[in-house]
Amino acid sequence: MDPVSAAAHRFGQEVGEFLRTPHARSLRIVADVERRRDVIKALRLIEHAPDNRWPVFVFDEPFEDARLYFLALARAVVAQYEQIRAQAGAAGVELPEHDHGAEGDPIERAGVAVARVAASLAQLVDGVLVALVPGRVLDVQAFRAAFRALSQLPLPPSVRFLVLGDVGDLDARARFEVPRDRLFAFLQALAPEPAARPLRASMLAAWKALGAGDTLGAERALARAVELCRARGQAREFAAALFGLVGAALARGDTERARDLLTDAALRAERMGLASQAEQAWKGLASLAKACDAEELADIAGEATKRAHEALAMGKRTRP
Repeated sequence: MDPVSAAAHRFGQEVGEFLRTPHARSLRIVADVERRRDVIKALRLIEHAPDNRWPVFVFDEPFEDARLYFLALARAVVAQYEQIRAQAGAAGVELPEHDHGAEGDPIERAGVAVARVAASLAQLVDGVLVALVPGRVLDVQAFRAAFRALSQLPLPPSVRFLVLGDVGDLDARARFEVPRDRLFAFLQALAPEPAARPLRASMLAAWKALGAGDTLGAERALARAVELCRARGQAREFAAALFGLVGAALARGDTERARDLLTDAALRAERMGLASQAEQAWKGLASLAKACDAEELADIAGEATKRAHEALAMGKRTRP
């Protein structure tokens, strides 16, 4: 597993432990600013996991003015809820309509918006996760004080917060840490021979673009890496680059492209005899299809996941 995927896996485990802790209400995300987009991608993957019952409301606006920040948070929570309400309505489940309120203290308005959304979704999920992942915090002390005020509101237990930044000690923490030496060692190991230097350059360009929040630039670099691997028959590197493309598509909200890429990754991994990568791709496709209410595709991908898992288990048993 590459260092970024390993970091995302550990991060997911720690968030899962937080959700299983009954009285925990807030979690601090510990990550470098350059990893913010990776954190958001990891949160989306957590949200799309088949067994997850906590929708994630990601708010990534910068914190510059507390009043404007929390007014925007209230609007964003309601807007994301409306997307869920529309999906539920298409499936025959009617949910109430909400607005973000017109009066009151901005922090209280944000709290009311979150509490109403949690109450409206109670019949469908265990609770809601509100993830505050600002790309820039103009005043750290003001951000800390504002979050403390938000977390001290009388909100229901079904509301929990994830916060990226220095907000003091919370109930739990989850780390998204990618040691630079391991990352570059991994990228160097992809291409020790001169002929593969273009692949190494493309992968390095992709990680650099992702770190800067340039998802389109990362996609272009990863697409070059995919074509290089395809041309040279580098199966494992091909799968890694294709999974990177999936992550970049999810980061900018293009779920349709992510589904297409996961399907391509799964089928190609099967043809290349990469059982572990095939299982990962089919499982990811099943989760994403379920989240998008594509039930038929979710069922197909779910069955393919089982087949890939059985193939992987059989390969391990027959290995000398």
